[in-house]
Amino acid sequence: MYSNVKVLIRLICIITFIVSIGCANYYYKKGQEYLDNDQYIEALLYFRKIEKLKKDYPDLLFKIETAEFYIAKQENSIVSLKRFIEKHSEGYLCEEAKKIIDNKLFEDAKKKDTISAYESYQEETPLKDDKHSHRKDAIVAINRIRLKNANDALNAKNFTAAMLLYQQIRQLDPAFPSISDFIERTEFEMAKDKGSKEAWQFFLKKNPNGNYAKKAKTEYDSLLYQQAKTRNTIEDYKQYFQESPLAHETMNKNRKAILNKMFNEGLRLLKTGKCQLALEYFEIVKTKQNKYPYLHSRIELATYCKNCINKSGIVDYIEIYIKGEEALANKYYSEALEHFNKIKEKNCLPVKRYEYIEDSEFNIAKQANTLDAFKKYKKIFPVGKYINQVSGYIKDLNLTIAKEKNTVEAFQNYLNKYPNDKDSIKNVIFNFAINKSTKKAFDYYLELYPNDKDSIEEGIFNFAKNKNTEKAFAYYSEIYPDGKYIDQVKDSLIYLEFVNAGNNIQKLFKFIKKYPKSEYVVKAKQKILSYIKKYGPKELAKITKVKKVKTKVDQKELEKEQIEKLKKFISKYEKFSKAKFSEANFLVLKAKSEIKRIQLNGESRDREEENEYEKIKAEVDKVMKKIEKEQTTTKLQNVIMQITEFLNKYVDSKQQQELYNKKFILQKKLNELNSEPNF
Repeated sequence: MYSNVKVLIRLICIITFIVSIGCANYYYKKGQEYLDNDQYIEALLYFRKIEKLKKDYPDLLFKIETAEFYIAKQENSIVSLKRFIEKHSEGYLCEEAKKIIDNKLFEDAKKKDTISAYESYQEETPLKDDKHSHRKDAIVAINRIRLKNANDALNAKNFTAAMLLYQQIRQLDPAFPSISDFIERTEFEMAKDKGSKEAWQFFLKKNPNGNYAKKAKTEYDSLLYQQAKTRNTIEDYKQYFQESPLAHETMNKNRKAILNKMFNEGLRLLKTGKCQLALEYFEIVKTKQNKYPYLHSRIELATYCKNCINKSGIVDYIEIYIKGEEALANKYYSEALEHFNKIKEKNCLPVKRYEYIEDSEFNIAKQANTLDAFKKYKKIFPVGKYINQVSGYIKDLNLTIAKEKNTVEAFQNYLNKYPNDKDSIKNVIFNFAINKSTKKAFDYYLELYPNDKDSIEEGIFNFAKNKNTEKAFAYYSEIYPDGKYIDQVKDSLIYLEFVNAGNNIQKLFKFIKKYPKSEYVVKAKQKILSYIKKYGPKELAKITKVKKVKTKVDQKELEKEQIEKLKKFISKYEKFSKAKFSEANFLVLKAKSEIKRIQLNGESRDREEENEYEKIKAEVDKVMKKIEKEQTTTKLQNVIMQITEFLNKYVDSKQQQELYNKKFILQKKLNELNSEPNF
């Protein structure tokens, strides 16, 4: 019995196991369905039921973690997500949950956009590495806010607060872009705000090559310049050149202004006779800018006046001298010459400066730019320092005059004065010949440069082409019988001959005979053919036009006249016929045929008249014989009609009177037969 119970228990266990397996499978299937439909709470309930039945069910823990993760995600609560992380710290979705928390915390911080919010994010985020979190973004945001605050503080001239914020930015992110520039800018603004030599010296010592170093040097230079300008003492000017970091730069406007002020101050002292003090100013200017305009002249003048034994009138002398130099510098040469001549009269001009008189005379001549002005200079200074330049100006003026006149005579006059310039003005003569484009100009160029025919060939060809006359083309052919344009010239000559022939048939015929291979022969033939077609038939028709004549004698005279005209017509058009103009040939044949017709008509007309007369006479005689026997009118009418036709046809016939008599007799008889008086 004990063994039976044991078997029963074993059987119950097997059945229970089988049932639990079946239930677990069912619950898993249902849980998966809910999971697929995003019903995570229902899915979790089924997975928990499986956990009670069979904890080691395959993939159960993965499904439970998944359901719990999505439940926490749906709740969208940091607390829920943190609870999930605590429960599944080693789960596969733990990192994903941490990222969600990190994103939520950073988004909250971004909305507030304050330093404290971003710092709170850094403390609370579960992600400790920079790669997967927003820690770097938080640092950038914090520094952005600090940078804005620092700039605001800087603009408000709260330099201490700005510097503190910049230091905090550097501390948080040593690689923050341009932080050194921001710090340097703050230090620059601090120095500028103080506006003292010490502040600028301290800044430049700390930032000798920084981005603001150039601006700082400019500000420091301006400070020293204003100080020297205000005090206007030689010591302050010296101090400027000793301390200014830009005093050595020649393009520095303050340096230039200081030098100008020193020079003008020296000039003022010089004009008042304080030559020694003026000399000190000039010497400082000389050490800084040796090529200062009229500096050496002023030094020389100050030295001369300082050492001058006779001091009487020295101030007037200096004033006149300076006025002369200033007038010379401003190009008032006549005024300058007047001043220097006054000093020359007093015999107190420094020997070196006598050249100013020559300078003035030269510049006066140069300003006038006339032959008379330059000749005057040569007369006063025959061996002056500008003599070569003046000679060059005179030569240029002579050439300019020749160009303005633009004639062969003008250029020849120039070459008579400067025969050695023939080659140097070759281009000028060439351009003159080309632009003038006359036979005389080209002949002049070829006369001067006979070995340079090739360079002017194109110009002569263009001249001939533009003139478009036989004479012009013959001019080219004479100079260049084998020139590169000779074929074109020959063609042009042929063309001109063709054009000149116009519509003159005789000239056109000669042209064809002279140039049988010319391209214009076809056109010439066309002109002749047009003439033949237009006027040939008209002439022939006019000659052969039928005219009414009264007598046979007039008819013969008319025919004789027509034959003469036709012979002339044949003589005129026969040469065209020989030249194979078919239209002309046709007209000649037609004219000859017309002559034969006229001649035949004259001969046959006499024979025909005789034959018809004999025939009518026979008919009349025959009718007269039968008229007594046959009393019919038909035959009488026919004979009378024949007689009438003959008389109308041969009005000058010898038998005219005889036939009139017979017609009268017959008509009378016909009237009698008809019993009608119808004569």
